[in-house]
Amino acid sequence: MNSKMGWIGLGSSLLVLGTVLSCGATGYGPREPAPAIGDQPDQPALSTEMDTLDLPQPTRTTATSDGRYSFTVQAERGWESDRVSGRLTRDSAVGTQRLWQHDLPHSYGPRFIVVGAQGQVLLLDEFINVASPYAVMLMDRQGDVIAQYSFDDIEAQLGIHRADIVEQAEYGWWMSAPPQVDEAAGTVTVAAAGKMLTIDLTSGQLDS
Repeated sequence: MNSKMGWIGLGSSLLVLGTVLSCGATGYGPREPAPAIGDQPDQPALSTEMDTLDLPQPTRTTATSDGRYSFTVQAERGWESDRVSGRLTRDSAVGTQRLWQHDLPHSYGPRFIVVGAQGQVLLLDEFINVASPYAVMLMDRQGDVIAQYSFDDIEAQLGIHRADIVEQAEYGWWMSAPPQVDEAAGTVTVAAAGKMLTIDLTSGQLDS
């Protein structure tokens, strides 16, 4: 399959190689039309010949700062479809152990991925530029969903109109900066529309 697709947004990540987090059901909800991409910082340029953007790498791996836990997003047969799987592994003195692996609901994978010190996996948004039902998805070390929030949930938490959130977004539909990790506090903070959204990596609770 051609490694291009129409109007896909692209971001970069912290603690991650690539982009990715939201958690929830395995199906896909209705999509809203994407906003104009425009001349935004750190966004890939559109092709002059066609309105396309490069897809992410078929395999992306994110690890904790100590390398103990690693999370890999793998495309289905090299982007023959938009489906991906996720795999969490743990390194120890006796070797590498696979803790879990299953399909993810994010189209072309998550935009940002953060792996917590206890093996939690936080997925932020989808790689495509949509008002995603998987804006924030947190899974535990067993691969079970701890919390999931849609773009509508983010809008409600921030208390800002969705049009203002989208207008100020630099990464996907709502994030104005890559996620910042506080390992000591066990939290991840994401800037959005002039506010800071904090995600607790243990409970999945949101604060702003």
